[in-house]
Amino acid sequence: MQFSLKKSETIKNKNTFNELFKNGNKLIGKYVILYYKKAEKRRVAFIVSKRIAKLAVKRNKVKRLLREAYRLHKHIIENDLEMLIIARHSTLNTAYNDIAYEVKDLFNKINNISY
Repeated sequence: MQFSLKKSETIKNKNTFNELFKNGNKLIGKYVILYYKKAEKRRVAFIVSKRIAKLAVKRNKVKRLLREAYRLHKHIIENDLEMLIIARHSTLNTAYNDIAYEVKDLFNKINNISY
């Protein structure tokens, strides 16, 4: 099992972001919102807006927590999904274990939903 997060696994294209927002399925949790859809290969992006935290240091910390939770639990989901993981305001002062548990739970929900 590979637990790394490669550059090729990240979404950088604005058109892909817009496509996921428009046509992707949406799951809402207490700490994150997850958009996903079928694609050729697994790719992911993490979004933490300025409304969550004004300081970049705090936004980057939340992104690191989300990336780590994704990295450790990505083996649960299929290899052909593109995802956006968006932090909600409650993520800011939350322990990593709670965030990781929710990401794992949302990934399990994705697996249980038939396309």
